[in-house]
Amino acid sequence: MFEDLFINGMIIIAFLAIENQFFLKDNVVSPHSSLASKIIFGIMNGALGSVLVVYSLTIAPNVLFDFRHVPVILSALFGGMIPTVISSVFIGLFRLFYVGVSTSSLVGLIAIVISGGVFPLIVHRSKTLWKKWMNTALFSNGMIGISYLFLIENPVYFLKIISVWWIGNLLISYVLYKYTDYMITSNELLRRYKRESAKDFLTGLNNVRKFDEMMSQYSAESVANKKPFTLLFIDIDHFKKINDQYGHGEGDIVLQEMGKILQSECSNQGVVSRNGGEEFSVMVPDCSSKQALVIGEKIRKAVENYRFVLSDGRIATFPETTNQIFHLKEEADRALYEAKEQGRNQVVLYRNK
Repeated sequence: MFEDLFINGMIIIAFLAIENQFFLKDNVVSPHSSLASKIIFGIMNGALGSVLVVYSLTIAPNVLFDFRHVPVILSALFGGMIPTVISSVFIGLFRLFYVGVSTSSLVGLIAIVISGGVFPLIVHRSKTLWKKWMNTALFSNGMIGISYLFLIENPVYFLKIISVWWIGNLLISYVLYKYTDYMITSNELLRRYKRESAKDFLTGLNNVRKFDEMMSQYSAESVANKKPFTLLFIDIDHFKKINDQYGHGEGDIVLQEMGKILQSECSNQGVVSRNGGEEFSVMVPDCSSKQALVIGEKIRKAVENYRFVLSDGRIATFPETTNQIFHLKEEADRALYEAKEQGRNQVVLYRNK
């Protein structure tokens, strides 16, 4: 019997690994996911339960021995009520048609459907992943015990079967608890790494790596489509004095507020990044030099009115102010230098001399 339960357990782990790749790694399925995702997830777990039924052990006439309830727990754990109901009904109906209509198949259908209604409530009320697995396992032990009590007449044989099933169920629940705990932690770290690889930790803006990626993309698109592309470089005048006088903590607050201003002023027009230190940038596709000056002046006034020393605007626009798309970054930097040289607190348009 333990051998058959072991096979069931290995099938569950293999299916869970597949579901992790397609649904759980990128957080496609959760109680807040789309209805379509929940339905697909429920059907997948229903199919898993059906496979477990196929690989079950017959312990009495039409009485099967397997872990078909576990996919229903997985549905409740990750997707909530909708996929749980779908998977439980799917498994129950498959069991009914696979073996045929009988007392045991009807009892199995009722047991799995009841479990499908109760598991989401247990998962919702249990605070930790450990309690979610153990509480659902204990409920399953009780439900299967009641089911086998109706179907197995020999008391000694009943005690033997139910003891093996209870032990096996608790063992597989513990193994799956450890596996899902590892899987959830790994997925969270992966999603965090993806976020942090593209976002500046302080301001939440795109970081320099994302800036380089978007710069290459917009540059190629501008050349291919023969459309203008504007790059604004912005930094905060005398920012070192803020850190020296008020401390780096206050300087960080200034940078965060600066990021919010740029997001507010430019989020609908371009891509805002923090390129390092007090330096920011805004990439605006399909933007002429005249439009760029308007955007730059709008940013300048917003920052000035916010009581920050103005970030010097440096603007370069392809193809109006530069005909070398891959030199756009360097030429925008020259425009910034000119703005500083001419007295700061101003927007300078780069001219190819």
